[in-house]
Amino acid sequence: DLARLHIRAALGAYESWGAKHKFLELQKEFPNSDIDKASRTITTTTPGTIKKTISTNLNSTSQSLDLNTVLKSSRAISAEIKFDQLLKVFLELIMENAGAQRGIYVSVEDGKLYPKAQGILNGSGITVEMIVDNEMDQNQILPLTVTQFVQRTRESVVLENASLDKMFGADSYISNHKVKSVLCTPILRQGSLAAMIYVENNLSDGTFTPARLEMINLLSSQASIAIENAKLYSNLEESLEKQVVLTNAYSRFVPRQILSFLSKKDITEVQLGDAVEHEMTILFSDIRSFTELSEKMTPKENFNFLNSYLGRIGPIIQEHNGFIDKYIGDAIMALFPKDAEDAVRSSISMLEGIKIYNFHRAKYKYEPISIGIGLHTGMLMLGTIGEQNRMDGTVISDSVNLASRIEGMTKMYGASLLITNATLDKIKDASKFKIRQVDKVKAKGKTEAVTIFEVFDTDAIDQLKKKQDTLIQFEKAFKLYTEGNFADSIILYDKIIELMPTDKPSLVLRDRCQKIIQTGTPKNWNGIAVLNEK
Repeated sequence: DLARLHIRAALGAYESWGAKHKFLELQKEFPNSDIDKASRTITTTTPGTIKKTISTNLNSTSQSLDLNTVLKSSRAISAEIKFDQLLKVFLELIMENAGAQRGIYVSVEDGKLYPKAQGILNGSGITVEMIVDNEMDQNQILPLTVTQFVQRTRESVVLENASLDKMFGADSYISNHKVKSVLCTPILRQGSLAAMIYVENNLSDGTFTPARLEMINLLSSQASIAIENAKLYSNLEESLEKQVVLTNAYSRFVPRQILSFLSKKDITEVQLGDAVEHEMTILFSDIRSFTELSEKMTPKENFNFLNSYLGRIGPIIQEHNGFIDKYIGDAIMALFPKDAEDAVRSSISMLEGIKIYNFHRAKYKYEPISIGIGLHTGMLMLGTIGEQNRMDGTVISDSVNLASRIEGMTKMYGASLLITNATLDKIKDASKFKIRQVDKVKAKGKTEAVTIFEVFDTDAIDQLKKKQDTLIQFEKAFKLYTEGNFADSIILYDKIIELMPTDKPSLVLRDRCQKIIQTGTPKNWNGIAVLNEK
């Protein structure tokens, strides 16, 4: 039917231009076009007449159609796939071509009418806005008698002056707004009423001519399929959005990064035992003296405090390309898959964040808190453990255990941030940080020793300066200790302690030297202490 309209328009144009040979050639090629006999019935009312039928010769109507406008409009409609945007484009085209001041697209769903979009002509042009779904009888934005008539008869209605019309003039909307020119036409899809277009112009009578109705019907035919496709696309998009919402909900419990490393699109694809090996930097952090702190709070206050604290720390880790694997009470286990330096910078930011957090806590007379952070870099297995009805994404390896032990050592050495030599070796330019070697130890039951370094960038200014000033002495004292020259090592540690009485690493190493002198140097001494802590 749409193609036939185009053919009729082409025949009318060639005839009006005097291209008789082309006209006859097309008429011969398309003998069923019936250009001379074709007519269309339009239901319209005029003042003093309830209804009259006008037969319009489509030859003359087609000549009045601007074929270029039709093609441009067709391209504009076809270019849109999103339902809301398509309705806006379609309604704007309808109003432009009809010469309307207002226009409304009304959807027909389960026999009910729902206005979906409204266009209004103002000083700056046509503005189209979407209308929140509502049944037609609950809206007073267009004449119900007209739309119900079109819905019932599936015929177009054209009113030269609606206010004076005997059939529709008594409609509350028409009488209240003194409506003049009105056009309302159905949009059919596969023989069923899918929607309708309503337009009005209150500046003059008889604005909507048969030619303009023909143009609207042509555009509506083109838009019908596009609108249906847009609805399908909208439903698909809504379904995908729900899937995204579901995935986002899962990601609040299972980090997205775990899915990424396991090459899974969403949580539903993960199977028990899925795992992958990868090198990462593991971060463990813990609130100092949390047991004592929590004893002073009710269970609810405990929850509020932990959520407040974790709400500040979590984003810092994410900002530095890390992700939290799990919360263990007040402790955090996080992973940094890209760069060990990300983990160090994140740790420094966490410690700075705690300073700001304590400033806010002080306002409400809450006790300040402090945390310890341990970092270690190594290979680990990332995957799922558990059983079919209860799985958990996690990482397992000796590197994880060691990172946890390093965090525990922060209490022993009075440090806020300790890292291992494995992490230090992965930092391209360690001179960007303030670092000193603290100890070289071997955990009980382990065969390999680990060198521990303190990162003290976040120390108070005076303490930081003292550590920098004594750095050469500190390194020399530790070297004497590892060489077994404990007496000279004690002398240097005493000088450092004189300047910094609370420097725990110096106190620990001096006491260890004194104990070795008292008990005797261990056999095969290599400067490595064996720690018995868990």
